[in-house]
Amino acid sequence: LAVRDTFRELQADDDGPLEDPFTWPAEESVRTLEERTARRLVNLIIVRALQDGAERVSINPSPDGADVDLSRDGRSRHLLTTPRTLLRPLLARLKSAALLDPGTRGVEQLGRLPVRYGGRDYQVRVLVVPGGDEESASLEIQPV
Repeated sequence: LAVRDTFRELQADDDGPLEDPFTWPAEESVRTLEERTARRLVNLIIVRALQDGAERVSINPSPDGADVDLSRDGRSRHLLTTPRTLLRPLLARLKSAALLDPGTRGVEQLGRLPVRYGGRDYQVRVLVVPGGDEESASLEIQPV
């Protein structure tokens, strides 16, 4: 699955242009294409979760890459599978946005990420847990 296809899949059935839910620090430099792609993917995943009214987002490694699932009212649905090459940059981007240490692996980390979307404020609780060779992440979305 190409990165281009991942973005098309996320934007399919979109009700309009995606709003960037974050205010990124001006001094932050996104140097590589991989970092820019991961940043955009995090934005798209969270925006899609908010659009769908999801309460939780799960990001888990799979043989093909990273499976991203949304949960609402106890029901889970698959959103997309990212290419394998994006799993670590995606988790590093999430850690950085939640003020966690992206360089630390193998240790459970918990952080919070404020998000503003559609004129409303949300708190996203980001939990990153180790597992085997890769990490998983769980995002809980709560209105403020």
